[in-house]
Amino acid sequence: MGKSRVPIPSQYELQVVRLKNTVFGRVSRYHGDFAHAADCLTLCIKAVSTESSRYHHKHHLADVLCELQRSRDAENLSKCDTEDLRIHGKQRSKAFRRLLLPRTEACIQQHKFEDAWSTLRQLDETFGSLDFLDVSDQLGHVRSIFGLVRRKCKGAI
Repeated sequence: MGKSRVPIPSQYELQVVRLKNTVFGRVSRYHGDFAHAADCLTLCIKAVSTESSRYHHKHHLADVLCELQRSRDAENLSKCDTEDLRIHGKQRSKAFRRLLLPRTEACIQQHKFEDAWSTLRQLDETFGSLDFLDVSDQLGHVRSIFGLVRRKCKGAI
């Protein structure tokens, strides 16, 4: 009897698996199961087909890594992408803004306060200069403001 071949999944089947992992990852995150969320989102990053999807999943994964107190991993996850986006003049892009938010949280967790505050001020200015803020931008702006308020509450560090 010959070897049986496993059919190669179609693009549609791969997309369904990626979407399932995205949903499970985000639901797990909101239920506080951060380890499972990290596993699901890591799988998603490996399977995404577009740059914007990769940035989107990386920002969620970096947030989860911060929740797991893996701030160095979170910072490293977004560092190369934010530097590439900056080099290409895309500091006002949604991807750049999304990736910077967990990166600043990672900096705060590592006591790199000046880096975090500088980035949060930059984000606050960027959000303030946008003509239209969709829901994710509104949430990002609130997160950046809360980050700045945390500094005021802790006093000069």
